[in-house]
Amino acid sequence: MTQNSPQISNLDHIVVATPDLEVGVQQIAEATGIQLERGGSHPHWGTRNYLATFGNGSYFELISADPENTDFSGTRPFKVDEVEHTRAVTWAIEPPSVEDALAAAEEAGFDLGEPAPGSRRTAAGELLQWRLTPPIAGPSGIIPFLLDWSGSTTPAATLTPQLSLVDIEASHPEAARYTALLKAMGTDLEISEGPESLQFTLEGPAGRITL
Repeated sequence: MTQNSPQISNLDHIVVATPDLEVGVQQIAEATGIQLERGGSHPHWGTRNYLATFGNGSYFELISADPENTDFSGTRPFKVDEVEHTRAVTWAIEPPSVEDALAAAEEAGFDLGEPAPGSRRTAAGELLQWRLTPPIAGPSGIIPFLLDWSGSTTPAATLTPQLSLVDIEASHPEAARYTALLKAMGTDLEISEGPESLQFTLEGPAGRITL
């Protein structure tokens, strides 16, 4: 089912991964006419990102492995070591209470993991801090991870480039169960019946791209 981003309760951001960040940025720019803004590096994850706001308190993140972080060892999040092309990987919500959302998910039979602290510095040097659950729930990323900005200002409020999130479309063989889970977690994206998949459609002044 297609929904517009303003109707998706507590949406924080969507995540698209790419094997080459510069190529991914160019793909978005050519399709939409919007040049993404460099976000920063995540030293503890071995990743870096580019961003754009949706203008309604939520934003877009394009993420990839950070080739400059030669000290990182381990598994990077968001499947950035596995992606072969630029594609949707997951999304995030910021519920009123991460703990309440975790408890609701557990009652529905889902273990989303424990929230852990994270941080990065912006291009201007500002330290952003947050708590989030592991972004690893399910192969398609249909289940969003939970995020708490812990007093930091969300990038959605400070970014200059602006895209429109036209669609979030998701399907799963257990559509009713997953739709109920999302509602219990504090959001309202309805999952359609079908093969497990997630895709986003973005729009800018030059056109649209579906990932």
